[in-house]
Amino acid sequence: MKKTRLLTAALLCFFAMGALDLVGLATNYFKADMALSNSQAGFIPGLVSVWFLLVSIPAGRMMHFLGKRVTVMSALLIICPSLIIAFFCKSYWSMLAAMAMMGIGCTILVVSLNPLVASLVSGQHLASTLTAGQCAKAFAALAAPAIAALGVRYIAPEGGWRIVFAVFLVMSLLAALLLSFSGQSDSETTDSGTSPTSLRQCLASLRKPAILAAFLAVLCHVGSDVGITVVLPQIFQKRLALPIQDATLSVTVYYVARLAGAMAGILILRKISIKSGLITGVILLFAGLVLAGLAQSYWSLYLAVALLGFGNANICALIISRALLAVPDEQNTTSAVLTMGFAGGALFPLLMGFATDSFGIAGAIVVIAICTAGVLVYSLNLRSNKEQI
Repeated sequence: MKKTRLLTAALLCFFAMGALDLVGLATNYFKADMALSNSQAGFIPGLVSVWFLLVSIPAGRMMHFLGKRVTVMSALLIICPSLIIAFFCKSYWSMLAAMAMMGIGCTILVVSLNPLVASLVSGQHLASTLTAGQCAKAFAALAAPAIAALGVRYIAPEGGWRIVFAVFLVMSLLAALLLSFSGQSDSETTDSGTSPTSLRQCLASLRKPAILAAFLAVLCHVGSDVGITVVLPQIFQKRLALPIQDATLSVTVYYVARLAGAMAGILILRKISIKSGLITGVILLFAGLVLAGLAQSYWSLYLAVALLGFGNANICALIISRALLAVPDEQNTTSAVLTMGFAGGALFPLLMGFATDSFGIAGAIVVIAICTAGVLVYSLNLRSNKEQI
């Protein structure tokens, strides 16, 4: 019963983690509010995601001494002030400060939440459980553009969209409160019998081909995911001449498709191999990218968005679960290493900004295609066997 309560609280934390998916939405709105160039706007998701590279190892050490549950709670208490600052900020620099705090909090949350779930769920069902967490995260993320659009329409044409930060603040506080009353399971106490995660351990893990490949795959996946949420509203604005609040609804459709794909994955991923699941997702991504590059009509563009969302739904859970199951005695270190790969959300959107300034929307799509190709290479090099998730 104690583990059930803790797992329920952890799934709610996945919902709070949806604050990370506000980055693409906020980038487009801040760009419009502050008249930023594509390069300046591309720096915003970079500032959020770069902390995955810098803070993952300290977060792993923090989890070693404090335990997984307390570390998750600490992450939520960093995310909450960032949402408050983002709600009230008026200047470019205060906005950057809010995004940086959000990145630090989300980094700690990602590092600690996956091992917390892994300590509560048997290996056979880990991928489907992490996918259930992604469902909660996707549900939060898909609601964000709709909430922002309602804020623009009914609260204020300029700045009303920021009500979305208040909504996520309430959800983050609720997650922290429920987690504090969930009790501590024996499986998520401090790791007093092992050494804390260190830079040396992480570098040693990266010498293992399976972990290095998973790290690079996460780097590419997160780059494509963040990049898609940034570029979709720009495509709809250009192709259909829509205002920003209507164009950002394309992100809602993207997360609806991700949620549908994640819900399907809870059942399907128990039946097929990791390799099959990844290759299927990559094929859908490439189909969506080609259609997004060519489509000019309303419905064809939304079909492209649906393909992109469904394709990206389970890739992260598949890569992480494969890596965690490969090294069951080093899950804290492995989680820190893989979370460093979330820095792809800093690198690739920045490259997309420069590519868009130079070559237009097509340049951004090419960058996303390169990220997708990286995941494809990882998928094709997995051993072809009958191992199920």
